[in-house]
Amino acid sequence: GKMKLHKITLPPPIVAIIVSFGLMLNASATSWFVATDGNDTDNDGSAESPFATLAKAYDEAAESGDEIVVAPGTYVMAAQLTVAKAVTIRSSTGIAEDVKIDGNAKVTPLVLNHADAKLQDVCVQNGSGTSSGGGNVRIDTKGGRLERCIVRNGKLTSQGFTKRGSSG
Repeated sequence: GKMKLHKITLPPPIVAIIVSFGLMLNASATSWFVATDGNDTDNDGSAESPFATLAKAYDEAAESGDEIVVAPGTYVMAAQLTVAKAVTIRSSTGIAEDVKIDGNAKVTPLVLNHADAKLQDVCVQNGSGTSSGGGNVRIDTKGGRLERCIVRNGKLTSQGFTKRGSSG
């Protein structure tokens, strides 16, 4: 009753496919969570332990393809957040009115400056911009998208919504 072992040799292309597939699995997108009762110091940004601010979630969402999922509430922005990575910021409910990103009449809350930067189902309000544009949201030269968003009550010296880098 001796077992005989057989050595299996895979051709190099098959090995390469298996290795690259393993690497693709590791590169999966991460969801970071923000809630009004979250904590930027002690929490890890998981659904069970959300951050308190978009800025903290964005700083942690260093990888392209990640998303920031925002629970219902009003989030007053202390400073402008520039989204220059392929990151999506979206409400957890899919209802724009549930998540209010507020400039507190002091800052332009959000600047999108990446072709795959996205805002989905959020309300951006009460922003205050300068002549560089965008009382509430500015889409800069590298682009960005708003999907099913509400943009309201922005104040600035030009208009409330600006897309830079295009003529017409």
